[in-house]
Amino acid sequence: MNTSGLAKRFCCYFVEPPKFEASAVIAIGAFGADSEFEDRGDFIVQLNRRSVDVPLFFLEEFDGKVIVTKLSQGIETEWNHYHVTDRSLLISPCDRIVSVNGETTNISRMVFDCNSSLELDLVVRHSERFRVILEKAQNRLGMSVLLGIAKTDMRVSRLEDGVVEQWNALHPENALQVGDRIVSVNDITQDSAIMLRELSCARVLHLIVMRIR
Repeated sequence: MNTSGLAKRFCCYFVEPPKFEASAVIAIGAFGADSEFEDRGDFIVQLNRRSVDVPLFFLEEFDGKVIVTKLSQGIETEWNHYHVTDRSLLISPCDRIVSVNGETTNISRMVFDCNSSLELDLVVRHSERFRVILEKAQNRLGMSVLLGIAKTDMRVSRLEDGVVEQWNALHPENALQVGDRIVSVNDITQDSAIMLRELSCARVLHLIVMRIR
């Protein structure tokens, strides 16, 4: 496995998570029939915080998208607790922030508003999640990865001849692609360094992969 690009860091914007008392949450809305977001599994999140010092999720700007890389245990975690009975409304790592206060195309503005606005109207899109099972035997893996800056996932950066190519040919519906995020390796999660070691050493790999949509 080629790991020459492992030192590369993602471009990431975030709010440092100071301690705070819980803020009041929140409202949930539904999309109308004419909404540009309907039928994509998107959902509305409305957050109100008393101060910009109230922490928010860590964000990454990648490939023209704003992506949640890690939860801060701040107001978005409070949102999740409030909506714990409906998993479709839970904010999770690898979710994409599609809209911030009506802005959908100016990525810098979206990130700025997440960092500085007291009231946030967000449209969030869950990533596609699927499983991949690889058996390396004597074959090379044929995949290079980069460690995420939040150190909780790995991003597929290159595909070559090897076991992954064979998997893709046999399972086109779950084919690995450049840009996919590996969030679990043989049930190891939340630590990309340990996940990378398992990816390199284990003969059989059970992966959980997230694809940003």
